[in-house]
Amino acid sequence: MTTTVHATYDEGVLKLRRHLPLPPQSAVLVTVEMPGLAVNGDPVAPDAVTWPDVSARLRELYGATVLPENPVLAARNDERF
Repeated sequence: MTTTVHATYDEGVLKLRRHLPLPPQSAVLVTVEMPGLAVNGDPVAPDAVTWPDVSARLRELYGATVLPENPVLAARNDERF
């Protein structure tokens, strides 16, 4: 069984935010992941990634020209076999 729980480290003790469905004296393997830090301890960039507005960029490049949704498939439809 694998589960992820949030915990707070306080003076050498991990305090879980909720109880685990384990019998008393169960042996477990703990992997610690520190949010906001990479493996080497360097800060991690925020998770949010902003992508450019593709539609706006296409309008800048091609103006009011209507482009097919998938140009590769549109080109294949135009080919004669």
